[in-house]
Amino acid sequence: MDKQGGVAEIVYDICRALVESPSTPAYSEVHESLAPVVSSADSRELLDWMVNNSRARVTLDESDESLESLNLAGYSIDSVDKRLGAALARAVFRHGLEKLHLSGNSLKDLDAGLGWLVVDEAEASREPALSSIFVDANVLREVSWPPASLIAVRECLKHLDVSKSQIRSIDVLAAPLPRPITLHALEYLDISGNIKLDTLPVGFFPSVPNLRRLDAYSCALSSIPEDISVCEHLEHCGLHSNDLVNLPDALFACVKISWLSLNMNKLEALPESIGNLTNLKRLSLHQNRLRDLPAVIAKCVELEALSLHGNRLTRGSLPDSMALLENCCRLSLYENRELGSVPDGVCGMRRLKELWLYDCGLTSLNEKIGQLSDLKKLWLDKNPEMVLDDASWTALKRLDLHELYMDGQVAAATGEKAHRSTELHAAMRQLNKLYL
Repeated sequence: MDKQGGVAEIVYDICRALVESPSTPAYSEVHESLAPVVSSADSRELLDWMVNNSRARVTLDESDESLESLNLAGYSIDSVDKRLGAALARAVFRHGLEKLHLSGNSLKDLDAGLGWLVVDEAEASREPALSSIFVDANVLREVSWPPASLIAVRECLKHLDVSKSQIRSIDVLAAPLPRPITLHALEYLDISGNIKLDTLPVGFFPSVPNLRRLDAYSCALSSIPEDISVCEHLEHCGLHSNDLVNLPDALFACVKISWLSLNMNKLEALPESIGNLTNLKRLSLHQNRLRDLPAVIAKCVELEALSLHGNRLTRGSLPDSMALLENCCRLSLYENRELGSVPDGVCGMRRLKELWLYDCGLTSLNEKIGQLSDLKKLWLDKNPEMVLDDASWTALKRLDLHELYMDGQVAAATGEKAHRSTELHAAMRQLNKLYL
């Protein structure tokens, strides 16, 4: 049999196992779309259908001799029986399957759903190349960590997605396994959207020491374990939409982080160790309970975008050292309703291109804002008490703005001389820059 014929046969075996499995619901897409094809096509025809149908159920490598990906998403699979498991194992260990999608099924146990990956070495004719496994949107509930089913692919698995799978707890295996599992190759782990997951146990991160991306947002996490510091290659860390009140210094020992989202938590302060993140480019802190920002934020010299809106910042709570953030071009401060004024440190951020200051309780505009020579978009609306004096009006005119957002009543009440607002309207409207 030629190599593509071998691929066709294994795909045919997988599809027949799905169709004939007693656990496959009659109403599922397996019976609605797949079963008619299986019953009428030979293995070659079925492979063509799986490759060319609109959902791209199968993709082959450039030589058409190995499986690149197999998509079994949305087939209502609640268990992997012996026949289906044997076929999937052949796809991995004999035909080089690289990506497996089991998303949107009804799997209840991660190790049971992937247990077919545990094979005798005699059954594997080639080293596995399985780099991505997607088990998101299932009903896993409880997960033992690290999953024993992944021992055979621990040197090749780079991406594991168990997001939105109703996981409530992750339990690190207490008893040592005969072959301790460390997922050396894993670079991207997605556990996001498990809205009842409130704890990551000690021992979780040491099993994935080479992570580059962690998505653990939209859970219910109240803390981050100290051993996250072992993930020294971590670059992208998504922790937003949790219940975090404090952050461990260990998080900021991951000095390669360039993208960090902490928004929509319950943070009241940031540790001084945030200054360790000298590679940080994007920092999201909006919608927390922050009352100030540590001066060491200035050490995050690569920062390009900083969101602080929807916190509890007050007049004088932002440090002058913010002026040292020379690469920052986007800053959002809106809905800090007691901010009162534009801090000097912000006015010193000379690379800013976009600045959001609406609904900040501003009563005046810091004339130093005129230093922001690169500023193109400025939001000043929803500050009904703000009045521009001569100096701040002059500073505004100095800016080369493309867009200025300002309430009509604010513009109309600018100073004692009404011609100021008239002049502002005329100048800005002529360039289509003023939005009232």
